[in-house]
Amino acid sequence: MINTVSGVILYFFQFDKGNKNMNRSTRTHATLRLATLALLCAGLTGLFLPRASAEDLKTTTALKFVPADVALYDSTLRGREIYDNIVKSNAFAKIKEMESVDELLKQVAPQMAQFQGVIKTEPFKGMYDTGIDMLSNEIFVYASGDSTKLMSIFQQINTENQIQSLSLYINLMTGNLDMFDPDIAQQQPKAMMKILADNIDELKVPTVVMGFKATNPDRARAQLPVLESMLTQALAQEEILKDSLKKETIDGNEYLVMRLDGAMIPMEEDDIEDIAEELGDDVRKLVAKLKETKIAISLGVRENYVLLTIGPDTSHLKKIGKGKLLADIPEMAPVFKQGDKRVVSIGYASKKLMKAATYSKEDIDQLLKGMSKLIPPLPGALQADIQKDLAMLSQDIQKNMPTPGAVVDVAWLSEYGIEELIFDHSTNKIMDGSQPLSLLDHVGGDPMFCMVARVKNISGIYEMEVKWMKRIWHYVTAAADLTLATETEEYELYKKARKALEPVFVKLDKVNREKLVPAFKDGHSGIVFDVKSKDTQWFAMQPESDKPLPMLEVGTLDSINNPKAIKEAGQVYFDAVNMLLKKASELDPEVPSMNIPGPQVKKVTGGTIYYYPLPEEWGVSKKIAPNAGLGKKVLVLTTAPEFSERLLKKTPLSIEGALPNATEPAAAAVICNFPLFVDAVMDWIEYGNTQEPLPEGIWPQIQTGAEVLKCFRGGSWVQTIRSDGVTVHRIRIHFKDIEK
Repeated sequence: MINTVSGVILYFFQFDKGNKNMNRSTRTHATLRLATLALLCAGLTGLFLPRASAEDLKTTTALKFVPADVALYDSTLRGREIYDNIVKSNAFAKIKEMESVDELLKQVAPQMAQFQGVIKTEPFKGMYDTGIDMLSNEIFVYASGDSTKLMSIFQQINTENQIQSLSLYINLMTGNLDMFDPDIAQQQPKAMMKILADNIDELKVPTVVMGFKATNPDRARAQLPVLESMLTQALAQEEILKDSLKKETIDGNEYLVMRLDGAMIPMEEDDIEDIAEELGDDVRKLVAKLKETKIAISLGVRENYVLLTIGPDTSHLKKIGKGKLLADIPEMAPVFKQGDKRVVSIGYASKKLMKAATYSKEDIDQLLKGMSKLIPPLPGALQADIQKDLAMLSQDIQKNMPTPGAVVDVAWLSEYGIEELIFDHSTNKIMDGSQPLSLLDHVGGDPMFCMVARVKNISGIYEMEVKWMKRIWHYVTAAADLTLATETEEYELYKKARKALEPVFVKLDKVNREKLVPAFKDGHSGIVFDVKSKDTQWFAMQPESDKPLPMLEVGTLDSINNPKAIKEAGQVYFDAVNMLLKKASELDPEVPSMNIPGPQVKKVTGGTIYYYPLPEEWGVSKKIAPNAGLGKKVLVLTTAPEFSERLLKKTPLSIEGALPNATEPAAAAVICNFPLFVDAVMDWIEYGNTQEPLPEGIWPQIQTGAEVLKCFRGGSWVQTIRSDGVTVHRIRIHFKDIEK
């Protein structure tokens, strides 16, 4: 009833199998790929930290001066603390012990010694120490509110590009265009130029401010004259730039300011005219706009922050910390409740930015209007039908589109690793967070990956599906009537097939409405991936293994309230398929007569499994068999009966550090158990090593890398919906250091 989409990360190793004696350099690089990935996963494994004392984030972070009208704000904190946790972890020590890593460190030691010598001398020492300090405490960036206008323009361009790509594809497929026609390459640039020209008054340089917290602001200020001297010498090499850098005092603080304008860009009039001849007069308008555009790049120190800013001028530097602040808006209140935690990031996106960055009603109308122009002239009422259906499609899409709202997030270090809260003020029209996610008790207890969710209004979703299936069928039959000549054998076959199909559609629609839709009305579904099914030989072509090997298991879950109705509906569908197979054979003698037998049945704890063993000639393990498992409150569809048996059985979650549970109301949840994935991959690599040995010294390093990779224990996510309509996402990324 409900399709759930999820992704699986695939991890693989690449070695030169033809070289049994891999040379030292090649072996080093091969293992370093593993070590690098392992280091990333081990990165925060030292996060077993004491609880922090309460901190006023309003006064100790850049939020003390960020304006309220920004479109975007993002910050990272405690960079040095996180770095220290990495390099002091047991996992990091383990990586350094790896032979290839040790070899690399020895190779780069002379260069590192030379670098250390340079940064111990002035002026490089002051610049280096300042740079490290800037990266160690807090880094933030914010963009002014007018940047949302640019985002909206880019969204229009993106929509138009989709229309142009579709138009190009249709015209090429129908033979209306030659793919080598030079005009084809100009269609998208022309469309982009038109959108930019139509919004030319909105094409302004947004203000972007980036800041770095400095524990020694006086040392940071002392670097400005050094940097000014270096930049002045460099800019003097270009006549047009030699006077662009000046020292200015703004709001009591000194800044290095580089002022640029579009007129500085070398543009030959003949070249502009040539482009305008190809793409139209919009090019001339945009070039004129570019020439009058001014940019000011500023670098200075304000209080204990090094600021690097870009804008049309420097007026924004006078407004910093004045007027209403971002910290004062109601949406930011949840952030400050986390002041007793070791906060590592804070983010904010305004309602206007979210509206500009996501598809709006106007974007949908633009897209469908563009699509309607691509439809060639059609006979009869079809042309009017398509136009009406496109308008109706637009309305249906817009009914379920959320109204954008501001988004706020805050993340912190915890005993598990990193945790994050995201508060989305967009209106939710689809997800249902009013009940516990009971299917979490049917994911097998400790799966490799699972995702469960609950949506609203299953009957409404079904009605919309039926409506559009009927419209599609209308156009399929209309196309057949138009393209197939009457009084021909093909047309007669089509009419007989249609006569056979349409009553089946009616019958299935009836059973859906009477049986399936009511049985699935909870709207609760999920998908599970696991690797617990094992066999020594999964495929006939695979040499048998000395020990059982895991195989990827895939299953879907649905919450049900009437297993009898599910079984009865399944029988109707089964009979319909066999009837259609029989009818196909009657209509076309070349189609072999087929009749699908009933499935084999197995009673298990939690329900009944209906399965089809695969033919022996396929050479596939008997453990793989498409099946359905039916319990009192759950329906599962999987690739292996033993997997279905685990899912049917009610088993509480037993994954260390996982956030979701089956007792608290939530709309959706995701769990990733990464060590299971690593163990499964390692079993197959070990098996491959027995069949074709890896180069000497590689296998022990792979084992070390896998041990470090498993420091990343996985992650979990829970989506809940507050009584005020705000959607809250709770995320936990779990790390655990290697034991000594």
